[in-house]
Amino acid sequence: MAITRAMARLVVELKIAKVSPHDLRRTVGTELARLGIPLHVRSLVLNHSPQSRGVTEAVYNRYAYDKEKREALTAWETEMRGLTSKPPLFRHDMTTA
Repeated sequence: MAITRAMARLVVELKIAKVSPHDLRRTVGTELARLGIPLHVRSLVLNHSPQSRGVTEAVYNRYAYDKEKREALTAWETEMRGLTSKPPLFRHDMTTA
């Protein structure tokens, strides 16, 4: 997997503790929870299988939750940019989306 190899190279180059793509997913999932993002939206952002969300969701709910995923990722972007003191790249008006 390309991302795994890229991260392994960065670990060596930056002389940091070993990290994996799963570590990034776990961090994003944890921080989205801290930001108040609902569990079903976090699962979709992390691309978990529909079966992990229960039979009713997997079989009967075909809504893609694009607006909710966009809001979650915008909240995450704002959080990350706050750490670097840079303004968000995009401002989404969620009332018109």
